[in-house]
Amino acid sequence: MELRRERILEHRNLAASHVLVGGGGGWCEFWHTTPELVSSLKSKVRSITVLPTTFGVPPTEPEPTEGVRLFARDNSYSLGNRSDAIFCHDMAFYLSPEPVQGGSPLNHLSAFRNDGERDRASTQFEDPANRDLSLEGDGFSASAGFYDRLREYGSVNTDRLHVAIAGAQLGLDVTLYPSAYPKIESVYRSSLEGTFPNVSIGGHREHAP
Repeated sequence: MELRRERILEHRNLAASHVLVGGGGGWCEFWHTTPELVSSLKSKVRSITVLPTTFGVPPTEPEPTEGVRLFARDNSYSLGNRSDAIFCHDMAFYLSPEPVQGGSPLNHLSAFRNDGERDRASTQFEDPANRDLSLEGDGFSASAGFYDRLREYGSVNTDRLHVAIAGAQLGLDVTLYPSAYPKIESVYRSSLEGTFPNVSIGGHREHAP
């Protein structure tokens, strides 16, 4: 059964349930909805698995506890913050869209975020016609529509990780820029670099380990 987070506590048989919590970037200094959810559930359910996410600092609560299994979507930054996590590629890598065949190489997408996670050094690469494609759906939207929108373009500049992953899978020319914490660089090194030659990282900076 698939439920939005705000509906999980309403489930009739919660105590006997194993809960899969969606991954992503909700466990860092900018967004902390995922640790809050895990904290609220861990004493009420049989067990919890947190799908691949980025573990930033702070916060990294809750502390490791029996019955909670955590997966990290990079093998450096996140594991440095959560030694109890297990590395697994972001779940988006397990989708298999058909690559673009003779797409629209002249069409370019600028898809930069405009929230607290935005890195101001990356704004110089944003086009005036910026389209933050990630805001046109959510975790319950069909992935096919997301891929179809990206098929309209031949190249992408973005600081949105899932836009970059989808563009990589479609064979677009992708330049991925940092966000305000080391999420982008860490996932790039763990899962994109050396596997998707059509993806490069721009505005690179080194972070302390």
